[in-house]
Amino acid sequence: MIGIRFLGETDVTFIAPTSDERFAGGSWVVAELDGGTQIGRVVIDASQVIASSAEVIAANVRVATDADLVAAGSVVRDDRRNAALGGPGRPIAGEAISREDDRYRALKAGFPSLGATVATDDGEGEVVAVNASRATVTLRHAGDDVRTVYDVHDGAFVRRTNPADTPPHEA
Repeated sequence: MIGIRFLGETDVTFIAPTSDERFAGGSWVVAELDGGTQIGRVVIDASQVIASSAEVIAANVRVATDADLVAAGSVVRDDRRNAALGGPGRPIAGEAISREDDRYRALKAGFPSLGATVATDDGEGEVVAVNASRATVTLRHAGDDVRTVYDVHDGAFVRRTNPADTPPHEA
């Protein structure tokens, strides 16, 4: 038994695949149900199911191909972009991806690359993190392993003076 969240649905549907194929969590699948063919993502794989009182539907299930996803009018974003653009594994229309990509690229254009060395009033530092949406970079200065968060203003790096302004993941 696996749990699938179908496109456009918020609830998880429990399916007993009619084949012996195993489906990993996070994989996109096509299920042939009485109401027609539906595309969804495996959110609970067989190894995670202990027991369930939920209704279980027997169905023919197979791994979705790129053609299946395109035919459904959706594409799947890769995991690196998921966090930045809306959450893990959410399919979105191709046009929305393009708009998000363009906006993110424009936002990120004024920031140094990871590993770049930049000059600040505190001396040179290596860029170890970039948060374009918060307009910050995290630097590690030569000779120490302390990470310091800087706000980026018109290409200049201004050290954050209030540690409470620094989110924990940037510290």
